Amino acid sequence: MIIVTPISVPLKSLDLSKLVQKWYAEFARIEDVHATFELVAAANYMEIGPLLDLIMFNVNLFIHGRSPGEICEIFNLPDKDAAIR
Repeated sequence: MIIVTPISVPLKSLDLSKLVQKWYAEFARIEDVHATFELVAAANYMEIGPLLDLIMFNVNLFIHGRSPGEICEIFNLPDKDAAIR
């Protein structure tokens, strides 16, 4: 059995392949936000900490360096700034 390398914080890189084994890095590269959160919910429900950490790192990559408006667009949330204008 191969065990995923624990992701240490603070993150030393934004490249997942430099933090965990190649297979896990490729598995975590999910572009579909809905599928990502389904996997987060499943990992949380089954209490699979390493999987939850891996997928949440991918969520971090979704939002890293983006503006609040872009994050709202990615996750299909109402943009509070747009509602104020």
